[in-house]
Amino acid sequence: SMPQVVVHESGRRWFELMRERQAGHPVRVRHCTTNRDTLDVVRQGRIGTVLLELGPSPLVSLELIDCICSLVPDAPVVALGRSDQWSLEMTVRELGAAEFLCEPLFPGDVLNLIEWILRFRGSNWITNFL
Repeated sequence: SMPQVVVHESGRRWFELMRERQAGHPVRVRHCTTNRDTLDVVRQGRIGTVLLELGPSPLVSLELIDCICSLVPDAPVVALGRSDQWSLEMTVRELGAAEFLCEPLFPGDVLNLIEWILRFRGSNWITNFL
């Protein structure tokens, strides 16, 4: 089975960009809008990376980051924040996120980062934690 890129966001912006970028690559891009859905997908295993938008109520997102990093400690979580959320960087990283980026976000930079993570992890991304 293919490695999964899990995109957690309220809209579909990053999901569409990621799906377009990964077309033709052996990667499955999954779109989730709730913590519950995201955790369900993460529990299925074979996570390449998780791209996670913090959203307007960051506490809910911080809880999600904590859960993902506990479930799959080696799954790189890339968190995306709004321009007024920089103060959360320390917390986000302490919870286990690999990267924290805030607006203004340039799609190319975010997609390149995800691609680099996927390539860097190579064949080591199969996680068996069940």
